[in-house]
Amino acid sequence: MTMQIAEQFLFWCMMINLSLMGISFVLLTMLKPMIMRLHSKLFGIPEDYVSRAAYAFLGLYKFMTFFFVIIPWMVLKIIAS
Repeated sequence: MTMQIAEQFLFWCMMINLSLMGISFVLLTMLKPMIMRLHSKLFGIPEDYVSRAAYAFLGLYKFMTFFFVIIPWMVLKIIAS
């Protein structure tokens, strides 16, 4: 795999992950009561715990995206130039 292919791969991974993160954020803010109620009934846990779990999930997802996708992509861009 050449550096250019790896760079393109990481770029598209970044675009997909940031899109999913944005969609998740928008859905959680717009449909929060419905999502919290649904997951609370589905898993049998209090709604405030669902809210904290969703916040923790998005935080972890953002961290993993930056650590495993965006930073390596930036490094490849720096090395290539």
